[in-house]
Amino acid sequence: MLISFKCPLCGNTLHESHKAAGKIRQCPKCFQAIRVPRKEVKYSRWYGIAMIAAVAVIAASIAWIVFYIKSHF
Repeated sequence: MLISFKCPLCGNTLHESHKAAGKIRQCPKCFQAIRVPRKEVKYSRWYGIAMIAAVAVIAASIAWIVFYIKSHF
């Protein structure tokens, strides 16, 4: 995955691998030293709601299994 960012001095667009995030690179146009930004992972609100729903389903399943085992054995 590539990270695209601009040089703050000349505005040149640079492209680096995600593995270079946090490292210092030099702009090929103006030779300014630039730290490659870290790509932020943004989750939508629905991601959180889906995680809560998944945990609720798992908890209900475990409770049902425990109830089943206790009542049949």
